[in-house]
Amino acid sequence: MKRTNLAVKYTIIFLCGSILLVIGLASAGSRTNEREPCIAPSPTPTPYVVPGTEWRGHVVKAKPGYQFIKQEVGVSVVNLRTNAYVGSYTCPCKSTDPNRKCELNFSPTYITCKGGSCGGSSSCIFVGSTPVLRR
Repeated sequence: MKRTNLAVKYTIIFLCGSILLVIGLASAGSRTNEREPCIAPSPTPTPYVVPGTEWRGHVVKAKPGYQFIKQEVGVSVVNLRTNAYVGSYTCPCKSTDPNRKCELNFSPTYITCKGGSCGGSSSCIFVGSTPVLRR
């Protein structure tokens, strides 16, 4: 009896090993060496909110202790306690025509970005940035 039990065990192990070998060979044949390019969806850019400001729709407001200062291109954000420049906003036009411009309405406590000669209000969006440190 012991011999037949041992023979059955070896037969089962052999059969399981053979099945795994066949499965492995079958899956190896289905692989290709060429890799398909991975096309990742382009991320939706998230607007950068400059410290000391709140961005609500088409209006950016200065928080208490901060103020907007009109520049030649855009608006700077200044911390009134330290008199430090903390960032800026611009209002570019999403058009290839360089003559089209967005209108930036300015006050010391809020700014708005409107279509101007650019077109609709969806063609203009605030772009916030912080100062770049130089070495």
